[in-house]
Parts: sequence; structure tokens; C-alpha cells
Amino acid sequence: MRRTGLQSVLAIVLMVIAGCGFQLRGTTLFSDNIQVVEIKGIPVNSPLSVELTSALIQNGLTVSTTTAERIIVTILSYDTQRTVLSVGTDAKVNEYELRRQLSFSVSNPQGEQLLTRQVLNASQDFQEDEAVLGREAEQALI
Repeated sequence: MRRTGLQSVLAIVLMVIAGCGFQLRGTTLFSDNIQVVEIKGIPVNSPLSVELTSALIQNGLTVSTTTAERIIVTILSYDTQRTVLSVGTDAKVNEYELRRQLSFSVSNPQGEQLLTRQVLNASQDFQEDEAVLGREAEQALI
């Protein structure tokens, strides 16, 4: 498998966790020998799995567990942290940071590691604004 194909998978995984409001646009070019991907390590109906599956399909790949010729993306861990950055005089949070960390590996069906454990980090600062509607929904999407 060509390294550019693995880098494309890495790019899609990174884009999925990149942050609030990010929408994957267009397509990413994959190596011709990457056509089917299996996602392991997270529940099929989890938000991360749904987003990752959607991004892979949008980029022309098939997500399947039954095809012999596939690469396997194993999600090893996915953590989200919220850290308070500043508090106002009224003791309410004014600003906070959301951090996400994802670690994964890529292998073939025989268990051969094609890409060893990779760790992706993404963070975004938010200012608490009571006038903005949908702030909680925005946080939930992250």
C-alpha cells in the first residue's frame, strides 16, 4: 500500500475531529489500492464512527467488514477535555478550551501494521456568550 493512501486516511481522521463547524468539502485522492476501509475500536453508532464513515464514503471509499481486500483503521482511544480558561467577576465561565485526542493504527486483515499508532490532537477555544443560541448544540457536535 502506498504511503500517500495512508496519509489520506490520516487526513480524513484528522478532519473528522478537527473541530466545531468543520465540514469536509470535496474529495481526497486515495491510492488505487485503498477502496475498502473497516473501522474498529468504537461502536458503529457513535458520533465519531458516523462522522468518519460519512467522510470515507464521501471520498469514494466503501466501509465494510466483509471484504478481504481492505485496510483496518483501529481507533485506540478518543478523549475530550474541557478546560476553563477564564472566569468573570460574576464567577461564571467566560472562556474555555475543548481538546480532543484520537489515537489510531492502520493494519491489513492479516494483522500486519501498515501505520503504527498515530496520535492526533485538536483544540478550540470558546467564549461563553449568553446571546448566542445553540452554544450547547455546538459543543455537543464536537
